[in-house]
Amino acid sequence: MELGSFNSLAKESNMKHPVMAAALEKLKRIVEANPEPGKIEIQDDKLFAIISQVELKADYEHLLAEKHDMYIDIHTVIEGDEIQFWEAHQLDYIPFKTNVEDDYALYSLTEQKQKIVLGEKLYAIYYPSDIHLPGLGSERKQIKKAVMKIHKSLL
Repeated sequence: MELGSFNSLAKESNMKHPVMAAALEKLKRIVEANPEPGKIEIQDDKLFAIISQVELKADYEHLLAEKHDMYIDIHTVIEGDEIQFWEAHQLDYIPFKTNVEDDYALYSLTEQKQKIVLGEKLYAIYYPSDIHLPGLGSERKQIKKAVMKIHKSLL
């Protein structure tokens, strides 16, 4: 898992894998354009962004977190702020549900979870070993966000 700011992207891009640096720059431009909700294809099913309006949930205790094996997710907020939880996957964690075709496994979070608050111009990168629970807030409200999906074969 990695946290960052689009404000420091120019200074840090030379320290990232070229595909990751390019994806972050594309995501920054997408966010600046403030597009309508939908899918933005960049490189077929290997690199794309999903723009969505999300109703934040204030009660997360009963929610399941997700993990992806084939894609890296980069989450950012276009309008508003969002609480997310992150947890490193452990080998003894057993998923509640797995869907290989749609590339997700669902997990209950443990006491090891870490709270992240994403505001505008901030991003969180979730790698295949990262369990994450997005879409949370201190109150129920709607935000606009983007998720860039990077197929791990590109890295």
